[in-house]
Amino acid sequence: MDKVTISREEYAQLLELSATVKSLQNYVSELENTVNFLKEGLHLSRERAFGSSSEKLEYLEQLTIPNLFDEMEALSDPKLSEPKLDEIFSEVKSHKRRKKVSLQDSLPEDLPVIERHHSELPGGQDCPQCGHELVKFGSREYKHLLLVPSKAVVIKDITDVCKCVHCEAAGEKTVIVEASCPPSVIPGSLATAEAIAQIATEKFVQATPLYRQEQYWERFGVKLSRQTMSNWLLRAVEDTLKSVYENMCEQLVARDVLHADESPLQVLREEGKSPQSKSYMWLYRTSGDSEDALVLYQYERDRKQIRPQKFLTNFQGYLHCDGYSAYHSLAGNITCVGCWSHLRRKLIDARKALGKSKTGNNLLNDLLSYIEQLFMYEKVLKEKPPDERQEERLLHEKPIAEKFFQRLEEITVSEKSALGRAVAYALGQKEYLMNFFLDGRLELTNNRAERSIKPFVIGRKNFLFANTPRGAEGSAIYYSLVETCKENSIDPYAYLVYTLKQAAVLRDAGKQEDIADLTPANFKKLHSD
Repeated sequence: MDKVTISREEYAQLLELSATVKSLQNYVSELENTVNFLKEGLHLSRERAFGSSSEKLEYLEQLTIPNLFDEMEALSDPKLSEPKLDEIFSEVKSHKRRKKVSLQDSLPEDLPVIERHHSELPGGQDCPQCGHELVKFGSREYKHLLLVPSKAVVIKDITDVCKCVHCEAAGEKTVIVEASCPPSVIPGSLATAEAIAQIATEKFVQATPLYRQEQYWERFGVKLSRQTMSNWLLRAVEDTLKSVYENMCEQLVARDVLHADESPLQVLREEGKSPQSKSYMWLYRTSGDSEDALVLYQYERDRKQIRPQKFLTNFQGYLHCDGYSAYHSLAGNITCVGCWSHLRRKLIDARKALGKSKTGNNLLNDLLSYIEQLFMYEKVLKEKPPDERQEERLLHEKPIAEKFFQRLEEITVSEKSALGRAVAYALGQKEYLMNFFLDGRLELTNNRAERSIKPFVIGRKNFLFANTPRGAEGSAIYYSLVETCKENSIDPYAYLVYTLKQAAVLRDAGKQEDIADLTPANFKKLHSD
């Protein structure tokens, strides 16, 4: 190879040119990464706007669980009754016809029934053939469903006032005694327990804002303003429901396994904050291992880590949560358990963002198959006791999770890409995601908390914001009570009516401290006996 001799000036120019080319190459590479990032964002935006929101993946539908249990043990169900002959032969093209259940068959048996007897015959009481009188020999029944709009009723309590005529005739002081009357839920107010319960369930169960309720009652000629309804709701909280809520908070932190989540809320009149700033509704609830479920909301002015720290001061155990760092800074006696559903969602978003990229999709399909196997195992283990579930998890699921993270560590990808962000999230959450294998009572996801906070999110779409912190705190208490009722198969309206009436009786008897025991759990025990 021939050597070329160049001057120092030419060599310096060559070095300068080489640095310029390298700089241009880096610039082009950055531009390519930016373009890919924008393309992925565009793909993901289109999918979110026009694509399916389901996280079910078609290519994984035929995925089987390797080395699980004996097939007979996995598929058998001793509680399942044998199918009838017509059910076996009703299968058409790999699907079974479902028996249609009519509305008439599904109506509750305890619904009130109004009987209307009809005796007038269309052609009169005489036989159209021979002219003799027709004689009744039977009857037929036709059922119809009557739906009646809500109505307002005025309750007028009239108490007898008695006096002693003998004392009056003798010129002595006349004794006057008035008959006792049920105590008012709110002294000096027209409100009844039923009225407050109706307004509360419409707002916090049916997500009907107070201004719509005001319009509804106005159509019936009842001018019940939203200010009056709001005053009734808040008085009920301050006089009765707040002490019940605080008792439930103490019961909640005494459990071993909890779930947590949070969602933003706009509060217009909060001291030191602009109306546009975000406040937060925090959610804490029991896990699936609890017999009596508790679902509690707590309003806070921000999302700082001090909020869960303060609420969970006396809690020791496992806390299911998402990847928010505020949960990870809790005391050492709290073990955070990550959510595999959040991780799966990020990988699916990365898959959507890649569009038609075969290489990236194949890699993501491979990663998602590991997670899908964990979900399939959990489906089979759902009904097993915690100890047995824990043993099977360590034997079958933990090796899959370890292979998943080993596969992630082998991937080299740009941190700015959707896949790179998903990989970084997974590796950053590895410790918390693997804590799932510490106890058989733990769950693979934090979906339980997400389902519980959804009613508040739906309600927020209707009422948009809270006016004051006092109103936001009241809403948190009502949501806590009605969602706890729903989790325990209790009618929220019936519970609120009973609690408000019983609290009025206890206050009248000087037993204010006993109001805290009027929890949904005690209501359920009382009415199940």
